[in-house]
Amino acid sequence: GRWESVDDNPVQRRRTRHFASDREGTLHDETACEQAVLDALAGIRAIAREAGESMATVALAWLIAKPGIASVVVGGRRPDQIKRNLAAAELALDQSVIDELDRVTDPVKIHLGTNADMWDSGAKSRIR
Repeated sequence: GRWESVDDNPVQRRRTRHFASDREGTLHDETACEQAVLDALAGIRAIAREAGESMATVALAWLIAKPGIASVVVGGRRPDQIKRNLAAAELALDQSVIDELDRVTDPVKIHLGTNADMWDSGAKSRIR
């Protein structure tokens, strides 16, 4: 929930396939899904607000609740971030909330597809 627009993101965080290929530092040559990312973030923000939790806590709790995800790696720079992230393990989301999180993020997931390389397009991906 820290940034409201793409331009609010530090340049070094705008290198992934989530952002336009003409942004500084970007290596990929794919079309951007920036608007889908912003829409997904707005959806997550609204869901988190409704739950009375931070976006980070809700996002981590969502990942923990997904049966196909074996582990969630978390970290933080400050003790309060670590505490917030650990609280996600205690947050049980209703299935309706999980479904809504899936729905608002589906356009990004569909755009990115099966290429796990966040920095390069499928043809140039370093992941095989």
